[in-house]
Amino acid sequence: MEKGGAMAPQGLKDAAPALAGIKGMTVAVDFTVTQEIKLDAKVLCKNAEDAAKIKTGIEDTWGMFKGMMQLAAGFQMPGQPQLPATLMGDLNSVTFATKGDTVTGALKISSQTVQDLAKMGAGQMVMPGKGQAPPPINPKFPAKKGFPPQFDGGKQGFQPQFDGGMKDATPDDMKKMVGKLEPGKGASFTVNNVLQGQYQERRYAFLQGKRVTITMTSTVTDKFTDVDLYVYQGDAGQQFVAADVSVGPNGTVTFVVPATGTYRVRVVNLGPGTATSSVVTITEQ
Repeated sequence: MEKGGAMAPQGLKDAAPALAGIKGMTVAVDFTVTQEIKLDAKVLCKNAEDAAKIKTGIEDTWGMFKGMMQLAAGFQMPGQPQLPATLMGDLNSVTFATKGDTVTGALKISSQTVQDLAKMGAGQMVMPGKGQAPPPINPKFPAKKGFPPQFDGGKQGFQPQFDGGMKDATPDDMKKMVGKLEPGKGASFTVNNVLQGQYQERRYAFLQGKRVTITMTSTVTDKFTDVDLYVYQGDAGQQFVAADVSVGPNGTVTFVVPATGTYRVRVVNLGPGTATSSVVTITEQ
């Protein structure tokens, strides 16, 4: 037994030295029009040998996690919410692979599981495609000086700058600033000097059923600066669609547009340091 009474899988122990050499990681979340959730993750390792060790460690850890879930399902007390019957099948569908120095993982949560998990919560959640979006996701970040960041506008008195910084812009003004994608070309924009704990965003019109890919590349003042990419549905509010919250200055999200309308592409600087320039490229297929 390990310290604290938990036993670490042997594969994870063997992968420990390789974990220190990880160069980066991306996680993409895709809400489909059929109310499924697809998660795709990539881990960039030091070399192919480390990638193989990390893949084995992840597989062993995932196997232990599934075992714990099965035990939890078996020990549920009467009156407690029951885990969805389809959940274990979804967890068993996860796949891990390596390609050179990269480890990939893919998981699909079925629409039935999503609906059943939503019913277990305090309220009922309707996934995109039914006219609503999931509740806002409030990521939990490691404790850092000046955190957590404020996603309602940043520091007190901060005024986000939208395409020229129209401080007194009305909702009608904002609608005029919605960008459109050129067929076959997409669109791009750049935000500059986003301080720690603040964000900037732009609005674009997307068509239902289209597959949108958004890529962000940032120049930062500190090698540890973490810049995240979010997509929200609507002119206002927190109707979450997709996010890349991997650690680092760059990010990519891919999602299927749940409904025709306006979407907000948000660049969030978690710090430390300043994101002096973030170039965001949008393509639609």
